[in-house]
Amino acid sequence: MKKLFLALLLFLAVPSTWAQSSNWSSSIVANPTVGTVLVDTGALPVGSYSLQVLGYADAAVWVSLERVDGSGAVLSSQLFQLLSNAINYSLPSVVVNTGEHARLRVIHACAATCEVSVSLIYK
Repeated sequence: MKKLFLALLLFLAVPSTWAQSSNWSSSIVANPTVGTVLVDTGALPVGSYSLQVLGYADAAVWVSLERVDGSGAVLSSQLFQLLSNAINYSLPSVVVNTGEHARLRVIHACAATCEVSVSLIYK
C-alpha cells in the first residue's frame, strides 16, 4: 500500500504544464548506499536540457544530479536535499548542457536508512 501511495503522490505532484514532458524514473530503492545510481538517462543527444528533479524519501536524504561523459567521468554535479515524507522538486528548473555521449544521472549521496524514489523530468 505504501508503494501505491508513493506512486500516486509522485504522479499528482507533477504540474500539468509538464504533461508532455519526457522523464526517467527510479523504482523505490530501499536503503541505498552512497553512490547508488537511482536514475540514468543513458547517452543523450548534444543539447541543453531544462530539468526538474522530483523525489520522495521516507527520511531526509541528499541526492546528486550528475553530468557524466562517455567514459564515466563526472563533469559536474549539483546536490539536492529530499525532505522526509514530502514530495520534493527543484525550483527553478536546472539547465544542463550535454556534450557528445554525455548522460545525466541521479545518485544517492548520503548514508541513510530509507526508501527513496527519484525522477528527472524535461520538456
